[in-house]
Amino acid sequence: DPALRETIESLRYKLNEASRYIVEEALFALNEAQEKQHIKALNLPMPFEFSLQNENHEKFIGQIELLSEMIESTYSAYKKADDYWDTQVRDAKRKELIALLSKVDEIYLKLYMLAIINKGHHELMVKIMHFLPLNEFNFSLFRRLYKMAEFREDNVILAELITKIESKKMACYQSYDYKSREYKSTIGCSRIYFKKRSLRYSKNIATHDEEGYLAFAKAVLLSMNAYLQDFESFTTDFYDNNWNLKTKKYDAYSTHLTFMSIVYGAGKRYMLAPSKKVWETANQSIKDEHRPEIHKELWDKNPQIALDILSKSKVLVVQNFAFSILKDNPASLENVSLEMLLRMMDLKHDEARAFFFEVLKTKYMQSKDEKILRAFFFSTDINISTFAMKEIQKNPQLLFMPKFVIEAVEKSSEKTIGKVIELL
Repeated sequence: DPALRETIESLRYKLNEASRYIVEEALFALNEAQEKQHIKALNLPMPFEFSLQNENHEKFIGQIELLSEMIESTYSAYKKADDYWDTQVRDAKRKELIALLSKVDEIYLKLYMLAIINKGHHELMVKIMHFLPLNEFNFSLFRRLYKMAEFREDNVILAELITKIESKKMACYQSYDYKSREYKSTIGCSRIYFKKRSLRYSKNIATHDEEGYLAFAKAVLLSMNAYLQDFESFTTDFYDNNWNLKTKKYDAYSTHLTFMSIVYGAGKRYMLAPSKKVWETANQSIKDEHRPEIHKELWDKNPQIALDILSKSKVLVVQNFAFSILKDNPASLENVSLEMLLRMMDLKHDEARAFFFEVLKTKYMQSKDEKILRAFFFSTDINISTFAMKEIQKNPQLLFMPKFVIEAVEKSSEKTIGKVIELL
């Protein structure tokens, strides 16, 4: 309501500096020309602004990745420097790190502002969340982005942020700060807070906004694509009441509270540990539960969302989750777009990949569409690629499909090159 402008603006100087940004968020929510003009006037530091203006998102992402690598390298050098013997080196690295992190703050905050009025900038924001640095010097940026996303009900950015922090290994403990002469909690404690906060958000949104829950759940599941090696199974050692050393095993993804809740929340194999920091195996005898996800009824009402998830996910567990929903809702597998079917040839889920191969094979036999044959040829599934090989052997002119050989060289695995040479 524009009538609230004066009230909102009056809060600007009543809040501390760390919280004042929420006033700007509220003003942006008014969606008036004054706010839009303010957003449009924002400029990112060079060379990021140049890439953004030219809509060269690939270059922008590359620049962000390079900046992230510089920060990681500088932070590592800072941590390695002894705070007693190498104070000069440590201080120099700290100053260098702060300068780099200041640039990160400016880029992420301004880009997220621009995302309010530009869908393309929002998509770019989603793509660079994987590179967001997280350490004790810039955790305030994570906190601010998270609260901004909550205020906007931006489920995609929220999902990216929670998976980002879930992927980090950070211990929670108190350390003594000699300068302030007080104990301070590490950011590992803040990580635990946001893990629990995200789980609460997931539960709350499901009760009053079904569409919002499905959008959030989808975003969480797809956010895992950027963290394929970060949620592996692990073990911990502990002593029981009789001081016997025991080992406890945790399955892959068990530390990601929200992910586990979405995928396994109604099942019997896993349970949320009393500490609410991890999901434990409650019943090891249960291996392959059929559809253990929470809010099963919402997915059954919207199976097309599962189809989209399946076509975009690179994670086997997520693919299994989505395909199980689709098998229970076979009508959703009718009239799947060609673009989506082509992506299915790269699935890790054997049953799903074989199912969609049969669908595509029928389409190919009817249309002889070269796009389908190309997808078959570059599939990692030997049965699918062999079918393509046989089709090309029947008609060698197919080797001259536009850019076919070039694509084979670019994907230049020994196996792919070998298949092309065999055909030649």
